[in-house]
Amino acid sequence: MPRRSASARRALGRLGAARAVEALAFLAQDGAYRKLADLQEYSLVDVDRRRLELYRREAEHWILLESEGDGPALPLQSVGMSLSPAQAFEDLDEEA
Repeated sequence: MPRRSASARRALGRLGAARAVEALAFLAQDGAYRKLADLQEYSLVDVDRRRLELYRREAEHWILLESEGDGPALPLQSVGMSLSPAQAFEDLDEEA
């Protein structure tokens, strides 16, 4: 787990779980995670939209791969697997 700044920890401490996820998404989009030299990829999950976003470092820039609904699996190179929205949210579908 990446180490968060003191201001990020305080902000997350004041938020509920749903708001904390939104805050982490903002931090990711804002580039906080992207500044970690060893980070090669990270994923954001939007449960409400059943959407996956995968950000991957390629040379000096980041690329975005997206999938939602019945979309294709995203290749998670850092852990040697692929994950589709259907797989990521199958337990949610069973609970409904």
